[in-house]
Amino acid sequence: MPSSPPRLAMEHRRRQPPAPSAPTYLAATLAFLTLAAVAYFRAAFPRFPHPPATRGCRHDAEGSWSAGVFLGDSPFSLKPVEHWRISSGPGAAWPVANPVVTCADVAEAGFPSSFVANPFLFIQGDSIYMFFETKNPIASQGDIAAAVSKDAGTTWQQLGVVLDEEWHLSYPYVFSYGNED
Repeated sequence: MPSSPPRLAMEHRRRQPPAPSAPTYLAATLAFLTLAAVAYFRAAFPRFPHPPATRGCRHDAEGSWSAGVFLGDSPFSLKPVEHWRISSGPGAAWPVANPVVTCADVAEAGFPSSFVANPFLFIQGDSIYMFFETKNPIASQGDIAAAVSKDAGTTWQQLGVVLDEEWHLSYPYVFSYGNED
C-alpha cells in the first residue's frame, strides 16, 4: 500500500499559480520594448529642437514668452483666433495663428529680443494695435514695441520698438484722450 503524505504537510504546501503562456510573455515584452523605444526617441530627437515661437530669439534666464489672441463674447467663452476663421487670405496663418507675436517676430523686424510679454490691445477704426513689452537682451531691459492687425487679429505686422528709455518699461497702457487719435 502506497504511503500518502502526512496531512499536516499537505496543508502547508502552497498552490503555485500557472506560469504565463509564451504569447502572454511575448506580448508583455514587446509592449515594454515599444514604450522604451518611444521614450528614447522622444528624449533623443524632439519634434522641434527649438519651438517655432522661439527660433531667432536670444535666450536668457527668464525664458521665452509670446502673445496670442483669443476672441469671445465673454471671458468664459474665449477661443483662439484661428477657431473663428475670420480670414483665409494669403497672409493668414491657418490652421494655427497663435502665438501671433513672438520674440522672433520682433527680432526679424530688426530689434533684438529675448521675450515679449504683457500685451495691451488698442482698437482704432478697423485696426487693432498690440503694444507689448519686449526685453532687449543687449541692454537687459524692457522696451515697448507694437504690432498692427488690419484683419481682426488674424495677421500682424511688426512696427518695432515704439518706446525706449534708459530704464525698464513694461505693462503698456494706451488710451485715447478726448477725440484725439
